[in-house]
Amino acid sequence: MDVRYSYRIEDFEEVAEVADKVVPRRRAVRFGLICVGVMLLVAPFLASPGLRHPDPFLLGLSVFSIAMIACGLQSPRRFARKQYAAMIDGTEYEVSIDKDAITTKSSTGHSVLQWAAFSRVIQGQNAVGIVDKAMMYVFPRRAFTQDQWVEFLSLLQQQVPVWDGPIRSIRLLPPQ
Repeated sequence: MDVRYSYRIEDFEEVAEVADKVVPRRRAVRFGLICVGVMLLVAPFLASPGLRHPDPFLLGLSVFSIAMIACGLQSPRRFARKQYAAMIDGTEYEVSIDKDAITTKSSTGHSVLQWAAFSRVIQGQNAVGIVDKAMMYVFPRRAFTQDQWVEFLSLLQQQVPVWDGPIRSIRLLPPQ
């Protein structure tokens, strides 16, 4: 099957959010950073005899508390916007997908990606991210017809061992 598309920031935001939901610990860490940051902001006033004279040492930690709160407020969508905004330049990609590989072409390059290179799939409602070690390739649903989308997802389930999305499953044995 052959498809054409150009990226939108929403594609990256959706895949980043799904990846974040797959690992609940990330949300817990962000929540913990916000809680500790707030406690560090309040601590200088609680450790002093009066509100007008906060503890100087703990007051000095306020910089760290603000940094913790800022890190905790970084949502996956905001992170994706920051990281991938430069990639959204209107470049159109032509992709050919078959049972052997995915071939991508653009005005700046050409690549052939064998299925064996991919380690996991991150599936959202309107986009799919396929991970090759530290590299992720995003395929928006709008580039496919309904039949092509179903066929593409079927190929992914057959070829890629780990699937992250609404239902997380790991395929340990190759299909017979």
